[in-house]
Amino acid sequence: MSGKLIALVGMVVVSSAGADSIAGPRAGSIELLESMLPVENPASLKVWLNDAGGASDDSSAPGHYRVTLGQSREFHFRSSTEVYLTAIHIDSQGVTTLLFPTAREADGHLRADKVLVFPARDEIAIVTPPLGPEDLFVFGTRQPLPLTDLKLSKEEASYPIFDEESGPPFVTRLREVLRERSDTIGAARLQMVVQGRDRTRYLATEIVAYYTAPRSRSLSRVRLDLPVTLGPQGNGPTQQTKQDLDEFAAALEHGDLVNRSFLVLGPQPQATYVVTYLTEVRKISAERLTIKETETGSGCRSEEPRIRCVEFQLDRTR
Repeated sequence: MSGKLIALVGMVVVSSAGADSIAGPRAGSIELLESMLPVENPASLKVWLNDAGGASDDSSAPGHYRVTLGQSREFHFRSSTEVYLTAIHIDSQGVTTLLFPTAREADGHLRADKVLVFPARDEIAIVTPPLGPEDLFVFGTRQPLPLTDLKLSKEEASYPIFDEESGPPFVTRLREVLRERSDTIGAARLQMVVQGRDRTRYLATEIVAYYTAPRSRSLSRVRLDLPVTLGPQGNGPTQQTKQDLDEFAAALEHGDLVNRSFLVLGPQPQATYVVTYLTEVRKISAERLTIKETETGSGCRSEEPRIRCVEFQLDRTR
């Protein structure tokens, strides 16, 4: 398959708490967007996810989907009335991506009873980290929403990205703009849960692509969390953890990352095991890994002390 790759990704975080872990800035953005959903939907605006790439529709909760890393996905939009779309994607860590509007006004123009598909034919959207819940909110207005109203320029990236700190202020600004316009005639929400693979959560190629992908706007901290499960009596990682670390080691040996150093943040037992495994078993240079002890990785909320996240963060001091 050819075409431009779109990764709806901000900061890579895996949460051992699963899909129910929603906290901090993400919760604030979701609450703001939920408050914008009108009681009535005169345009009958709908959004759904295709299942061609393996997306699983949870029939017990319409509008909810489960997707797996590496799968392709398309968002479909339809309205009974001609509208212009404003669409916002929020991942499990609160990283916000603006899908519509774009610098090309026609991109978000949805004609009555027609289906608009995102991404375009020359682009491919692949399910990427982080794992956990994702949301897509879409609003239909009678007139197009200029990027300048959102304090964005046409020179912005095709899909502006805001990290977990700048996302809520952007969502707040969007809510204010739409309320002032008073021409929103339709809204819809699509909820997804990104799942890891059965054996390994990330592939080495995904890790390399994530750390080397171009970022826009305020994305400055590039990080990846892995749940690390120690065996009974803390006598080493489980086989699942070893498989995940093997993929990370392969990524560190890749030409694009071989000269990069990383901070390993997390509880002392887990962080020590990770560094020991990578250096003694996989022969990664110890000079490339620096332990920084923290209470827990940013994505972990497990009550089980043997399960904690260790966060890998690019060391920008070297």
